[in-house]
This record gives sequence, structure tokens and C-alpha cells, in this order.
Amino acid sequence: MTDTMNPANPAAPAMDEPAPAVPRARYNELLKVIDWLLSVGAVARNAGTESAWEDAFSLVFSSNGSLRIADLRAKLGLSFDYYDLDASYQEDVEAYLSALESLKARLAAFAPAFSA
Repeated sequence: MTDTMNPANPAAPAMDEPAPAVPRARYNELLKVIDWLLSVGAVARNAGTESAWEDAFSLVFSSNGSLRIADLRAKLGLSFDYYDLDASYQEDVEAYLSALESLKARLAAFAPAFSA
């Protein structure tokens, strides 16, 4: 390790040191949670009932859903825009899932950047 600072960003690793690898496992876990949440939405859509959307809402906005997404996203340094409609269960879930679909598409473009 050297003291060669990166002049463009002093907080970044020194220029002669490799940047820390981003674990592929974290990236894969984020994709897995996104896919699971998208499948929850599909189940609610297929059922088409208010109670199905209420259940989907409970699953999507839970510690295994949106909170896990937020944690993984923060660890990977990814931004995420989501407008909470604060409307019906269905509208809230659909808005969040739409934002997840956009995030998933962005992630696919950067797949090669995540190391093994």
C-alpha cells in the first residue's frame, strides 16, 4: 500500500491500488429480492382482489421486501427513485414495482462491473 492519493477524489483508493471489488453475491441477492417482489405483484394481479393487494402490500413493504432492497441498494451505492402515491394498496404496490423494474433494467446494464 502506498500513500499515492487519487487527486480527483482524495477519498478514493490510491491510484496504484485496485478499487475494492463489489461482491457479486450482493448484486445477485438484490436481483433475487427484486424478482421475488415482482412475482408477489404478479400473484396479486392474477388474484385481482383487494385482499390480495393488501397481502402484496404487506409483503412488498416489509423487512424482507422494500427494507431489504434499501439495505442492498445502499451497500451497492445505487440510487432509487420511487414516488409513494399513498393511494390504494394496488396503486402503491404497482408504483413501487414499476420503480423496481426500472432498477432491474439499470442493474442488467452494469452486470459486468460486478466482480465474482
